[in-house]
Amino acid sequence: FFSLVREVFAGYSRLSYAFVAVLIFLFSGSSVMYAAERAVPGDILYRVKTDVTEPLRDRLIKKPEARAEWEIAKAVRRLEEAETLAREKKLDEPRRAKLERDFEKHADRAEAAIGEIEETKPVATGTEIVTGRIKRKFDSEASSHKKILENIGGRKDISEREKKEIESMKKAIDRKVQGERNRAKDRSQSGAKY
Repeated sequence: FFSLVREVFAGYSRLSYAFVAVLIFLFSGSSVMYAAERAVPGDILYRVKTDVTEPLRDRLIKKPEARAEWEIAKAVRRLEEAETLAREKKLDEPRRAKLERDFEKHADRAEAAIGEIEETKPVATGTEIVTGRIKRKFDSEASSHKKILENIGGRKDISEREKKEIESMKKAIDRKVQGERNRAKDRSQSGAKY
């Protein structure tokens, strides 16, 4: 391989070699990052996904609307990972607990970003439409994934231990969805008083 590279770059400067080295590094790094996107807890690349690629994207997102949507996407990713593990009969207590904590963390961050939108933008700019759309998206996504988990938990080949872990994930979904519904109800009632 290296002799081939030498032949191709014969007569070129050291800068060319450095350029090729950087390209190889970038392509191999991006391949790892791409492969990590499909990783689930327990996979060797999962930490690349949660500790490298997702935080990189976090830093690129500045607008609260985009942050809220990205946090919802990350919450949904954790639900999808739970589904994958449940289908493969690998959803054990430690993995479920981590996914559940991370799901709740991302849902809370989305809610905080929504609160920031509501505090900083006047109603006349369509804030209620934007925040309502984001909230409905979370509610819809979470409810859809809860149904998928219910279907997996209802299979005959799922053990009682696995069903228990699936039930715990479903309860986490219910807490977040119901909590948001309660907050929306409280906001509408407090708005009606003024």
